[in-house]
Amino acid sequence: MIKKSIVSLLFLVFLSLSSIVGADVIKSLNDTREYRILELDNQLRALLISDMQSDKGAASLNVQVGSSANPPERAGLAHFLEHMLFLGTEKYPEADAYQAFINSNGGSHNAFTAYDDTNYFFDVRAEAFPEALDRFAQFFIAPLFTEAYVDRERNAVHSEYESKRLDDGRRIYVAKKEAMNPEHNWTQFSVGNLDTLENTPENPIRPDLIDFYNRYYSANLMTLVVSAPLSLDELETLVTQRFSRVKNRNATPYSDAVPLFTENEIGREIRIKTLKESRQLTLTFPVPPREGYWKKKPLYFIANQIGYEGKGSLLSYLKDEGLADSVGAWIGIDQPEQSTFDIHIDLTLKGLEQKERVIEAVFSKFELIKQAGVQQSLFDEQALLAMNEFRFQQSSEPIHNVMRLSQMMVDYPEAELIRASYAFDQFDAALINDYLSYMTPDNLVLGLYSQEVETDQQEPRYEIDYSIKTIDSALLERWRSPKSIPALSIKPLNPYIADQFDLLEESQADIPETVFQKGNLTALHKVDVSYKQPRGAINLAILSNKAQPDAAASVANSLLTDMINEQLNEALYDAALAGLNAELYPHLRGLSIKVSGYNQRLDRLLETLLNSLSLPLQDEALFARLKQNLKEDLANSLKEKPYNRTFALLYQELLDSWSSEEKLAVIDSMTLADLSKQKESLLAEGQLKLFIHGNISREQAELISSTVHSALSEMKSVKVSPIKAKSLAEGETTKSIAVAHTDSALLLYLQADSDTAQARVETALINELLSTPFYTQLRTEQQLGYVVFSNFLPIGETPGVGLTVQSPTADSQALKQAYSDFLSGWRAGLAAELEQNIEQYRASLRSRIASPSKRLADETERLWREIDRDNLNFDTREQLLTALDNLTSEQILKRADQLLELKLWIEANPESPKS
Repeated sequence: MIKKSIVSLLFLVFLSLSSIVGADVIKSLNDTREYRILELDNQLRALLISDMQSDKGAASLNVQVGSSANPPERAGLAHFLEHMLFLGTEKYPEADAYQAFINSNGGSHNAFTAYDDTNYFFDVRAEAFPEALDRFAQFFIAPLFTEAYVDRERNAVHSEYESKRLDDGRRIYVAKKEAMNPEHNWTQFSVGNLDTLENTPENPIRPDLIDFYNRYYSANLMTLVVSAPLSLDELETLVTQRFSRVKNRNATPYSDAVPLFTENEIGREIRIKTLKESRQLTLTFPVPPREGYWKKKPLYFIANQIGYEGKGSLLSYLKDEGLADSVGAWIGIDQPEQSTFDIHIDLTLKGLEQKERVIEAVFSKFELIKQAGVQQSLFDEQALLAMNEFRFQQSSEPIHNVMRLSQMMVDYPEAELIRASYAFDQFDAALINDYLSYMTPDNLVLGLYSQEVETDQQEPRYEIDYSIKTIDSALLERWRSPKSIPALSIKPLNPYIADQFDLLEESQADIPETVFQKGNLTALHKVDVSYKQPRGAINLAILSNKAQPDAAASVANSLLTDMINEQLNEALYDAALAGLNAELYPHLRGLSIKVSGYNQRLDRLLETLLNSLSLPLQDEALFARLKQNLKEDLANSLKEKPYNRTFALLYQELLDSWSSEEKLAVIDSMTLADLSKQKESLLAEGQLKLFIHGNISREQAELISSTVHSALSEMKSVKVSPIKAKSLAEGETTKSIAVAHTDSALLLYLQADSDTAQARVETALINELLSTPFYTQLRTEQQLGYVVFSNFLPIGETPGVGLTVQSPTADSQALKQAYSDFLSGWRAGLAAELEQNIEQYRASLRSRIASPSKRLADETERLWREIDRDNLNFDTREQLLTALDNLTSEQILKRADQLLELKLWIEANPESPKS
């Protein structure tokens, strides 16, 4: 906790510079935090969150300006400005001062530029929060815009642009703008590159940056959220002291004066050729803005019915017909002058051929909703589910909370900031029907994205092939009167909604205890109501030495779990909506089942999944669809970003897992019989590990354990070996891959030669020491790429460090030289750095290790990891902290030398060499 003396003496001085505004913030009964909304004299509004149970401080500042305000001749300027604010201020002029301080104090930071706003955020260990907040505030008071970094950072923005030029998500987002109103700024290029951010004597960019900053970075357009283990008065003093100097220029937010779509754009279809194997269909309906309807949520009500996946749903019908794999519905673009309601459908090959039939089914569903779906009972059910979630709202990481709330402050009443997302206060059938009236074939913009589409135009910056044509009038006529589909029905009321929320009163053990041990099953249990949640979790690992002996078994494992999940989806979707989550997934040692959520019906949910393991696998059509999906996923994984490919190869090399190429070589020959054999093999012999956690009594845990044992009683007990990473050979090893990308990437993995607690903290501390200088040298100074990072990288229980760069300008050999030069200089200065700052780095790492779980689910995962590693003392964290306390500079230096002797280089270069 921060000492009160740091800020309390300043309280009276700065109190006069701010005022408390508005009503009390409405919060959940379980929320122990205190809130206050403040408006400074410069009109900057702030939400203060006193979170005395947190070990971190966090802040987020949202500016109501984004890419919409880019000058026409300076596309990407808002995004470029976001980058520049990190590179020095008058008070803290060093380009890496902010990042170095945050990273060396157990924190993280980032920012993003959206269409309407730009958001900056960070977290840090609590003791360092006041100083971190001061450094953060200087972004908005006195940034330097140093000429040298202005010119260099253009390359980082360009690298960011280049890194996503071959990303289908980005390409679809960009090309879709071609089908929108060209007068609306949404259609403009928002990222920026070296051309739009030109910096020449004739056209210098620094004056444009400063003009943009002075025009829009005004206190009256800023909303700030801070959260820390300080009193509200202390937080008010901190905020007033640090942000009162932000200038109020009485700025006006940029506003578009034209709609996203006019009559000229409606009734058209855009087809976009993708790079990966996919078939996506989108239906976009321009609708009136939803602003002001947050208590009624009409579009959410409609989306809930279109996106429903239970019996009688649109998705169930399309799956049964072999036409689609998924359906989603949501608010797309949300602007003050116009919004969109979007439906996204992942088509099968058959669905692509019969896309007109798929669209007709969508309109058939709409007709059904219009006729019988606008029901008070369905709205009330959504309200009840939301009320339960709000009542038992779970904590999130402070950094995520402040970032979300700083954006919400722009749009929601101050008192309702916490509750707004959960509010279903008024059923308005007329409003819902009004929105439904826009969801017709005559107000439709279609999108089709696939490798198979024919195109006749190309977007120049990303070289995206696309075409736009008017939707055939005969199709529109067909969709205006869609055929009735008997398989479709209105969403039924949910049978899984919990109504028992009492918390257990039985004593809580310090660590999980064994409650059942028989045959190959070991079950552990821990009552945990410390989070005041009527929730629980049941984790079951089915472990086998025969899980993935070859690539065929690996593919069979994946398809087996896909089949079971698909067969359960319709039955369990309502449970998911009611806060009961179920997972069945494969891994290197077998498969696992996890159920979590409100504890009332968790045992029944587990039984459903256990019973599914004994069901016969007979649906050939479903198997064919899932096999095709997996085949496409494997093929698409070979087109991932270069740095992602290097990590995939690293895990493949060190864990003896099977590559995508090896899996693709066997998938075509896979049959349903192979899946049945795989299931029999998995369930024949091995180990069962069960963990029951949360608001679940010991008696219930024993019954659950008996159920698991009975369901899997035929499984013979055999010890299953743990997964261990292969040890690298001494010296250097290099692996190379060719990638379907214009960028190169290089991953250097440094492996520790021990997995003791001491080795882990030594390696983790070395990553703390490496992270900022590596980023500063290779990204900020040398501008080798946008993707530059160092991370602590344990594989299995073996610790290591990974250094990564993805570059549009340098090949892997050039990157290797840059790494080597950096590491040589870094190692030469390491002793001096440790002598000066070892305690700060030790405190930073301690804050990361000791940080408590914020949610019950996080604690479940922490304890489950201990069970997985067979540490039934559950003291890994304590071991690490003890080792850290005893760590010396000499040990760190020795570990650094050892790490630099065990190197694995993984190179990724374009299939066609750089010109």
